[in-house]
Amino acid sequence: MKKVIVFFLSLFIFALSFGNETKYTRIASLNLSSDEMLTALLPPDKIIGLSGKINEDADMSNIPEIAKKFPKIEKNLETLLDLNPDIVIGADWIDKNFIQSIKDAGVDVFIYKTPKSYEEQKNAILELGKVVGAEEKSQLIVKEMDKRLEAVHKKIASLNLEKKPKVMLYTPFETTSAEDTSFNDLVNIIDGINPVVGSGVNSFQKISKEKVIELDPDVIIVPIWTSEVDNEKFFKYLIEDPSFADITAVKNKQVYGIPYKKISPSSQYMIGGIEEMARKVYHLED
Repeated sequence: MKKVIVFFLSLFIFALSFGNETKYTRIASLNLSSDEMLTALLPPDKIIGLSGKINEDADMSNIPEIAKKFPKIEKNLETLLDLNPDIVIGADWIDKNFIQSIKDAGVDVFIYKTPKSYEEQKNAILELGKVVGAEEKSQLIVKEMDKRLEAVHKKIASLNLEKKPKVMLYTPFETTSAEDTSFNDLVNIIDGINPVVGSGVNSFQKISKEKVIELDPDVIIVPIWTSEVDNEKFFKYLIEDPSFADITAVKNKQVYGIPYKKISPSSQYMIGGIEEMARKVYHLED
C-alpha cells in the first residue's frame, strides 16, 4: 500500500512539474494567424517576436498597430534564435526544413493545423491556449465568438428567406474559392450557397468569364488588398463589361469589396468576417 501511495505521489509531482514546463515565457510566432491568436491570448511581455511586416498591412492584418510593438522574424533563423525563444508557434504550411532547423537549435516548436472552417478555428485557439498556458483566456475568446455568431444567425433567421443566396468570391486575379476553404465555410455559416462548389473550378484557379456568367451568383465578394492590386480597375471591369450585365449580382448592384483580412483570417477574427459577410449579403444593420 505504501508503494502505491509513493507511486501516485511521484506521478502527481511529475504532472505538476510538466505543467510548469509547458508555461512558456518567451514565445515567438512565425505567421500572421498565430500572431493574431497569440496577441489575444497572452500579455505582451510573453511574446518576444512576431512573423514579419505583413502583420502591419492594414488590408491583411487585424493587428497592425499591436504588431508594430514587436520584433519581426521574417523567417530568418538567425533573427529568430537571437530572440532566445523557449517555444516557436507556426502553421502547418511553413517550410519543414525551417522548422527542423529550429528544433535542431534546441527550441520547442508547436505546429497547428491551418483552420479551414469556423469549428477548426475554435479548436486551434483552444489547443494553442493549452500549449501557451492561456487555457482560460482561449475559452473566453471562443465563447465570445459563439455569442456573436448566434446574434448573426438570429438576424438572418428573422428575414424568413425563401431561398439561399448564391455568394461567390471573385478576386482581382480572376480566381475564386471552392470547397475546403474558410471562405466556403463562411458562406455556409451565413446560410448561403457557394456556386463554385461542384462546378469543376478549383480554389485559387483562374475562372473564366463564361463560367462566372454561367454560375450567375446573387452576390459577388471581392477581397480588397490595396497594396497589391488595382481594386478600382477590377470593379470597373466587373460592373461595366457588357458580358457581365445580366449576372444577378451585377444587375442588382450586389458586388461588394471586403478587406482581405476579414474574409480569410485563420484566427479569432474570423467571426468579424462572418459578421461583415452577413451585413453585405443581407443588408443587416450593426
